[in-house]
Amino acid sequence: MKTCFIFALIITCGALSLAQEEEPTYYKIIVPQHSYSIDFALPVPIANKPFKGIMQGFARGSAFYRFGLKNGIYTGLGINYTYFQLNRFKITPQMRGGMHLANAYGTLGFEKYYTERAGIDAGVRIGYADITFHSDTLTNPHKVSAALVEPYVAFCLSANHKTAYKWIFSYTFLGFGFSPERLGDYANQDFKISEYKRITRFLSFGFSYTHYFKQWD
Repeated sequence: MKTCFIFALIITCGALSLAQEEEPTYYKIIVPQHSYSIDFALPVPIANKPFKGIMQGFARGSAFYRFGLKNGIYTGLGINYTYFQLNRFKITPQMRGGMHLANAYGTLGFEKYYTERAGIDAGVRIGYADITFHSDTLTNPHKVSAALVEPYVAFCLSANHKTAYKWIFSYTFLGFGFSPERLGDYANQDFKISEYKRITRFLSFGFSYTHYFKQWD
């Protein structure tokens, strides 16, 4: 019994000692230097009116690396894929189709943790996108290239000193005007011609996983 008590005391003291050694590392405020993120979001068409009227967001995913300075400012590079599908309930006659959007971008932003657990991440992504339209009526996919600008903000919640989960909100501007004709839809033309010239925009909201593999001391 005495031996068991001594053994338990040694284990307890060892665990307390280890916890004391790890606590400053585990609970210190994150100051990112090198990190990568993976995002999953739902895109929602906002404008122009034809885009908002006949398309619906299906899925969006991105991955990027960034390098941060000690003051919170960072730069990075990333890739993104987004898919919108035709809303078959808003077009006559019904048809199937969608829009693939693949882009690479650079980003400039600011990320700062104000407590051990909570922080904010905001910035802008600027890149170039390849857009491919497909549908039942198109013999060959219709392709367009356009510039992309995307301001975003994220609310950060750290799981530990190397990992964080974020709620992301972004607003994307695509430098081209959407029209139903790009999908081979010539029946749904009840929009003003001026609307086709307006740039395409959509809102995205979702979640992000971030791993900080190196931080500032």
